Amino acid sequence: MLDPGKILVGEFDHSYLVKLRGYVRLTLCASLGRYMERIFQGDCPEHVLIDLQDATGLDSTTLGLIGRLALHCRDQFHLKPLVFCDNPDVLRDLTTMALDEFLDIVATPPPQTPLRELPVDDAPVAEVRQRIIDAHKLLARINPEREAEFLDLVHAIEKDVSL
Repeated sequence: MLDPGKILVGEFDHSYLVKLRGYVRLTLCASLGRYMERIFQGDCPEHVLIDLQDATGLDSTTLGLIGRLALHCRDQFHLKPLVFCDNPDVLRDLTTMALDEFLDIVATPPPQTPLRELPVDDAPVAEVRQRIIDAHKLLARINPEREAEFLDLVHAIEKDVSL
């Protein structure tokens, strides 16, 4: 059985820390997406930190959201998020999706900071679908080798929405 996922967040010294625990899947994508909007709307942070030390797995929607965060940080804040991860499976997922090009990844522990758990948002189905579509379009854009795979999923979801 998969370890249920959790998202914890903290802010300190003009920096954000997002900690993912367990297996983080699309059921948490609305919570993560809404928190990212808070980061995007704020002043330029000094650091954006992503702690994956306790993550056992990330689905493709979560990886797409991490990619969105990384690209926004690069384009708007001129910084790369710093990722703390020593799990070979999670590292392989980041590399396979080409996210390692947009993130600085280290195996050291993150700074200690008080964290609070993000509640699971009961987002409308339409919002969840749109987040899935956007995440996979982004993954297709940054990872041309897997573009067809991601776009096939996007087209299937879009077709399902139009029924």
